[in-house]
Amino acid sequence: MQANVVQVGMPAWSDADQQFAKAFQRAMKVPESGLVTTVADTLRGREAMPDDEKMGGPSDDVGDIMWSLPTATLSFPSNIPGATGRTTRRPWM
Repeated sequence: MQANVVQVGMPAWSDADQQFAKAFQRAMKVPESGLVTTVADTLRGREAMPDDEKMGGPSDDVGDIMWSLPTATLSFPSNIPGATGRTTRRPWM
């Protein structure tokens, strides 16, 4: 997956994109770094998660496949650094 991300690279953000991101960061009172412009050297992640950290996450269309085959999830780096993401807490997890 990392090799594909490196090959594709990051989007070419417009000046308007960067200005919006920095204005948003300013409003959130976080460092004004703008949108990410370079691919990270390594992917972040881990193979296992402690039970006390399992609070749900985004939904997907993988279904029962992920119970049988190795699965990777890629989150596109278009979120503004410092912004909070939407989380869903599922009572059964």
